[in-house]
Amino acid sequence: MKTKLLMSALAALALSACASGIKKADISSGANPSEEIARLDDDIAKGHERHYDLLAVDDFNQSQKYLKRAKAELADGSSQADVLEEVAYSRAYLERTQQTADSRRPQVEGILNARTEALKSNVRAYPPTQARLKELDDEVRSNAKDFRSMDSKEIATLQSHYLDLQFDAIKNNEIGHARALIEGAKKERASRYAPKALRQAEVDLANAENMLNANRNNPAGYEQPVAQATLSAETLAAVVKATNAGRVDETTATQIVMQDRRIQSLQGRVGSLQGKLGETSREVGQMNRTLEARDRELAAAAASINLQKSLRDARAEFSPEEAEVFQEGDKLLIRLKAMNFSSGRAELPPASMALLAKVKTVAEDLGPAQVVVEGHTDATGGAAINEKLSQQRADSVARYLATSGIEEDKIDAKGFGFERPIASNKSTAGRAQNRRVDILITPAAAADTERAPASVEE
Repeated sequence: MKTKLLMSALAALALSACASGIKKADISSGANPSEEIARLDDDIAKGHERHYDLLAVDDFNQSQKYLKRAKAELADGSSQADVLEEVAYSRAYLERTQQTADSRRPQVEGILNARTEALKSNVRAYPPTQARLKELDDEVRSNAKDFRSMDSKEIATLQSHYLDLQFDAIKNNEIGHARALIEGAKKERASRYAPKALRQAEVDLANAENMLNANRNNPAGYEQPVAQATLSAETLAAVVKATNAGRVDETTATQIVMQDRRIQSLQGRVGSLQGKLGETSREVGQMNRTLEARDRELAAAAASINLQKSLRDARAEFSPEEAEVFQEGDKLLIRLKAMNFSSGRAELPPASMALLAKVKTVAEDLGPAQVVVEGHTDATGGAAINEKLSQQRADSVARYLATSGIEEDKIDAKGFGFERPIASNKSTAGRAQNRRVDILITPAAAADTERAPASVEE
């Protein structure tokens, strides 16, 4: 206990020494610490949007450090005065950050605008573009104190690099899924089991990339080649799977895949016809209500059959080391075991891309009405930190799925920290099981069955 108090005192002394060069911001002694912290959190988030982490990084970091300390003291039950003192120092550093940033901004407005566009394109969603973003940001930071010494050529070059980075992120968004599927198929020995499908997928991918390069500012010029590359990559993945590790020849496997697609197309047409029949429901009165009740029963049975089929197919998609697949009510649960996030980080590891491509394929095969990405941690560390980290990791996976073709409004991300363990946190093995990402997929058929009306008015 004495050791802990001593360490806290030393930490407070260190921060006090750091703060000695700045005057605390004026904050009323009667202010609500929680509200002040929430306001600071919001203002610091806006600071990131305004590139404070580039323009005045030292003061901005100090502001965040004092905010972190204020949160810790609030959680530990420290006095209101102690918490507000940390808040006051954080606010003071943030105000000085803003003054410094605003004085430096005019010289590099073009660079910052280009960086904003790059960030909008999800450059942080892919490890290569994320690494290049860090390099560019570090270069801007290194020049922040003397922007006026940069000539127009240096400024234009940096701006151009951010714009190139933005375009690389766009390419990843457009063809990243196809590329991941092809790489995954290669790992499943596509060159041996499905060489024709692999060759076609690689040709279509190269064509899509060429058209992207040629139509940088004209999306209409590359939409069709990108769609074709995605279709060819998905066909490749399906054919490799249908070959059953070489037990079925490629030609037969391709026929199976094409037949499945024709069936899906026919099912779509049947659904469309059923929708048109429903428009005349008021004319048939009681008979229609009876028919609808029967249709609901049939739909529920079909949904259950489809879910079981999807469960079987999904389990075949993943190795035991990659993921486990369960049925949870009318949903499919994919428990990812091989994400291998770096400690304390939420960026997607490059090695996880092929695994996530499989998840996306499984989800699309189900025709998802909803996809919920859940982040979970073990019980090491504080609750707030774990909850934030689990949310960030869930957000990273959700962004990948959204940029890979699944409709964004169907995807939700939730971080639960260590609230929902599946094993004991007292052992290394148990903690490893608790560090996971769960993906819950609700098939559209199941959702439609739940929404079906009980009756139709005459």
